[in-house]
Amino acid sequence: MHPWWRKCPDAALLVAAAATLVLGAYGAGRVTAALRHAAQQSEVEAELVARLAAEAAALQLAEGGALAPAERTFGACRVTARATAAAWQFEVANGGRSFVYTAERLPGGAPPWFAGGCQLGRTQVAAFRLQDDVAKLQPDAEQLAGALPAAASPMFRRDGAVALARLAAGTEADDYVVDPRQVQFELPQNSAVVVVDGHLWLEPGAGPWRPWLDRDVAVVVLGNLYCGASIEPVGPGRLVLAVVPPRGAVPVVDLDGNGRWSVGEPTVGGAPFHGPLEGGGSVYFGRPGAARPIEVQACLVARGELHLWTAARVAGAVVAAGGVTPLAPAARLEPQGTLRFATERELVPGFAAVGPPRLGLVRPVRVGGQAAAGEELLYLATPAR
Repeated sequence: MHPWWRKCPDAALLVAAAATLVLGAYGAGRVTAALRHAAQQSEVEAELVARLAAEAAALQLAEGGALAPAERTFGACRVTARATAAAWQFEVANGGRSFVYTAERLPGGAPPWFAGGCQLGRTQVAAFRLQDDVAKLQPDAEQLAGALPAAASPMFRRDGAVALARLAAGTEADDYVVDPRQVQFELPQNSAVVVVDGHLWLEPGAGPWRPWLDRDVAVVVLGNLYCGASIEPVGPGRLVLAVVPPRGAVPVVDLDGNGRWSVGEPTVGGAPFHGPLEGGGSVYFGRPGAARPIEVQACLVARGELHLWTAARVAGAVVAAGGVTPLAPAARLEPQGTLRFATERELVPGFAAVGPPRLGLVRPVRVGGQAAAGEELLYLATPAR
């Protein structure tokens, strides 16, 4: 049985489908021209073409600010656009089938470093060097004020013994551990941010941490992150880890790996050391003697240093105000770049929007008369303000 694309009378449909990835470079005119050549479509082909038509309408809105008239034809598709206070809705009629898409009105885009890659404040590799002001690494204060405290989530619990078991002098701030028996954050419907008011520990031995994410979620750690286990979220959402020093704490470059500031060790940013001896805003991957790499299926933002006892493979963007301090011969940072945000048309929970208002990604609401399988993705990644 031949694949469906070999039955296409014209390869332009494939070009049209690929155009969704580079729509900004094509413009509505070229997309419409490609759509005119699409014929004898299967259900899958019809949905691809319908989504392209919705994208073309959204692009026209982005370029001109209006659709005149509200009902337009793009190739074989008739698109009716309707505006609400929060989004634009596009009803697409194509070959007797009906499709509905939506694009949120966003107050701006996401910080550009969430598009992927690795940026560090201190590095000899120019491609990794942090180009943005370090102050921009701070999560949004308004979202933090409405965030779910870790103490109110079953995912975390305070543990007064974990630091003493791992560090000779323990820590001065509160310590929280991830409860491996729990998979739900139990976030309220209008929030996507959890705040850990202290250090967060992921203990090895219980396997990877697999939280269920029905939306994009940010976990903001006001302390250090001690990551001794892999992180493998489950579900349609993406995880963002933001590690920042609490008020009065200074990020430490822990050269000897004892978990605290020692005389002669620098601080991130060069400020005189003060505050809790363990500092804050830094990340520790692995444990002394660890051999297994740590896999992190998340984006990572840290106002401090990245300390490595083992190899750390991070799927999303890695952004740190400091640099990387290996504490073992095999320790290394391996950014994967496989988890990304479309920063021009998406928001990232926990971080303020940047740039002018715009339309978000076109997402399906109904496909071929039925609710789209991805309908659960139609949430605001960050509350619009």
